[in-house]
Amino acid sequence: MSILNYIYRFVRFFIAATCFTIILTASIMFIWLSILPPVHIETDANVAINETQYVFAVFKESVKYALLLISLYFIAERCLLNAEMKSASFQNYKKARG
Repeated sequence: MSILNYIYRFVRFFIAATCFTIILTASIMFIWLSILPPVHIETDANVAINETQYVFAVFKESVKYALLLISLYFIAERCLLNAEMKSASFQNYKKARG
């Protein structure tokens, strides 16, 4: 197994752990802000936002980053599979020649 496989495995594990952390944090924030919404929200002078919109905005941003990390996870998974296939084909080539 080549060093590239280990790098892709580490990247895949790191992305998965970060993604699950963001999803867990978003869920906790959503529940916490639903129970106890913020008293005063700093906004622009002309913009009116209520607590429910704030809660969903925070949750939406967290979910957006989680989905981005999930897509990166599948990209890393695809790169890992390609690296394993190239490594296997290279090993077969070496066996055929030697």
